[in-house]
Amino acid sequence: MRGSTLVKISPEELASRLKTLLEPWTLSEKQHLVACFSFANFAQGLAFVNLVGALAEEFNHHPDISLSFREVRLDLYSHKLDGLCLADFELAEAIGALR
Repeated sequence: MRGSTLVKISPEELASRLKTLLEPWTLSEKQHLVACFSFANFAQGLAFVNLVGALAEEFNHHPDISLSFREVRLDLYSHKLDGLCLADFELAEAIGALR
């Protein structure tokens, strides 16, 4: 996880981080970071998924990924914590930079 420790972030830190979170990322009811990315076709979505996969390996932090015809949905949270940690926000930022 690129230097981040696996510690669940506090409610105060979560509120602060959410203020700087860029679209399309939002906080779900389950307290996960979620984003949907639209593409012109399946091949473009698949290429994006492969880029996200490479980043996930680099960060050693892996989102849940759903690929449909023209859309990719990402769900970020720390599986071990069943919540969010700093690495979730760092990975969301890095994924956002891919677009």
